[in-house]
Amino acid sequence: MYNLLMVYDASVWNLPSTEFSRSRFLEYTEAGITADHRVLSLETVEKIKSYPCLFLEEQFNGVAKVGYIRNLRERSNAILIEYEFDDQIGEIPAEQLVPHVAS
Repeated sequence: MYNLLMVYDASVWNLPSTEFSRSRFLEYTEAGITADHRVLSLETVEKIKSYPCLFLEEQFNGVAKVGYIRNLRERSNAILIEYEFDDQIGEIPAEQLVPHVAS
């Protein structure tokens, strides 16, 4: 299991956190996984934080980064996600990931 965070503008990855609209949380996620992660209890947040994360720009532009979510905070209509990248894993050209995406 892993987290996938996609943004329109990859420059947001230069910040220590990014806010995502609540409607994007678990978007395109399998129903069983969504049911297990929809409510952001302390236990669920800790589970999400334990998964590695792939950070991408939409349309597979630029490069992908690997790291971890360090914290999640719910806001009224959004989720603030704090993250850090794994410096031991280099950037991955995003187009290399396209063949691995389910259509």
